[in-house]
This record gives sequence, structure tokens and C-alpha cells, in this order.
Amino acid sequence: MNKLTEKYFALSGYFYKNAYLTLSICFIILGTWVCFVPTDLSRKAGIAEIIVGIFFGISYFVRKSKTKKL
Repeated sequence: MNKLTEKYFALSGYFYKNAYLTLSICFIILGTWVCFVPTDLSRKAGIAEIIVGIFFGISYFVRKSKTKKL
């Protein structure tokens, strides 16, 4: 049972890392799409989504660099 738990935590950590970057990329893509095709959403909402995606990406790399120093 202990090895199964270790594998579960290793796998969930791997998915967590990739999900964070995927969320960042999806925000940037969605924001770009809203900027170019603003049918229901405004252009400002698209710009806000791009900024949020960039901040998610920056925070991921900052957190990653801080954990390497420790």
C-alpha cells in the first residue's frame, strides 16, 4: 500500500505541474481569440485573460526557481 501511495503522489505532482502550465497557455490562447473575434466578450476581457496567462506562467517559473535554490 505504501508504494501505491508513493506512485499516486508522484503522478498527481506531475499532473499538477503540467496543469499549471496548461492553464497558463489556455488563458493566453483564449485571450488572443477573444481579442481577434470579440463577438460576445469585449476586447478588454481578452487583454485581461492574456495578462492573467502571462502572470500564471511567470509565477510558475518563479516558484520553480525558488524550489531549486532550497
